[in-house]
Amino acid sequence: MVSIAQTKSNNNSIEDSQNFSSTTNNYSTASLNLNDKYDEAVKFYQTITDDFIYFKTTEMCGEFSVSVYDIYGNLHPVETNKGSINMSELKKGIYIILFTCKKFSIAKSIVVK
Repeated sequence: MVSIAQTKSNNNSIEDSQNFSSTTNNYSTASLNLNDKYDEAVKFYQTITDDFIYFKTTEMCGEFSVSVYDIYGNLHPVETNKGSINMSELKKGIYIILFTCKKFSIAKSIVVK
């Protein structure tokens, strides 16, 4: 709350009075990312490309499928070989690669230049 007042005294001088009230809230945040333990299951060797993205999966992931989405949520078909994804047919832009493993999914962002 802020209030400002001016008063005139008997000797024609003006006195200013200002009152300030302030409330401060301190918050602490905690983050629990359930995917932290799964981040090691899929590793990328480059995230900016004009041809291939190379990846490695661990036994934690097991069998998996790969889906590639643009930033508008459109699914794009890509050729996936063991350890690589062919991104050369995609237009320039940002894409999300979704690895769907047996028990979890991991999303990684990729830039096609």
